[in-house]
Amino acid sequence: MKILSLNVNNFAGRGVSKPIIKDFNTWFEFRKAVVLWRDKSDHYRNAGCVLDLIVSESPDIIFLQEFDVTSDVSVKFLLDMNSLGYEEVFPDNNSEDSIKGFKSITIMLTRISNTIVKSNKTLVDKSLKWVNAEIGDLLISGVHFNYTMEYWDALERFYSLNKDRKLLVIGDLNVYIKGTDRRERFDSILSMGIEDMWLYSGGSNDTITCDTGARLDYALASKSLRDNIFITINDTPINRRFSDHNALIVSIV
Repeated sequence: MKILSLNVNNFAGRGVSKPIIKDFNTWFEFRKAVVLWRDKSDHYRNAGCVLDLIVSESPDIIFLQEFDVTSDVSVKFLLDMNSLGYEEVFPDNNSEDSIKGFKSITIMLTRISNTIVKSNKTLVDKSLKWVNAEIGDLLISGVHFNYTMEYWDALERFYSLNKDRKLLVIGDLNVYIKGTDRRERFDSILSMGIEDMWLYSGGSNDTITCDTGARLDYALASKSLRDNIFITINDTPINRRFSDHNALIVSIV
């Protein structure tokens, strides 16, 4: 099984700055600017580049962070993915209509027919950034953490409940700098026994997965799964400027 994880920046890439509400006098002006921003041709180009990456890597499971289901380009992208044999899965098995208007969710795309979506509402309030799925005896979580402690509390509880399973947590954790509260919680979770697969596989902590110059994207695995994982980083997204993150590629053998 092959898994790809990428923060797609709402298909804005590295050169399409999103409107910021403080720059506008009224909410109406801001919303109008957002609508125009969503329709820029750059979004379609960047979505096409993501599609090319997926075709090239041919993963079985895909997690995309910062996915805006409301935009026309995202609707077209999902149709393109459907034509390639992938089915979209929204967090907690929500319907597409129920999450219209939400930007920056985490979406899962799968071409494995026996994928079972598991709820995480008991763990974290902002559950649209976290997708849990069971595939056979595997439990796979695609995540996107913000800068609050809520997600770290949830991950700690989640790992405690599932540490004896074949568990993979993959995505943008937004953690790197030593001495920050997020890094302290990350290190605390590692001390509980979950494995940072990039380091376990011999990679360097100085590896860049974001154009800030840091490694913000991670694959974490339980002990029962860690020796069956091969991980690489595809640097095409940053090099071609269609994301400010690189893609994680995990193979489970």
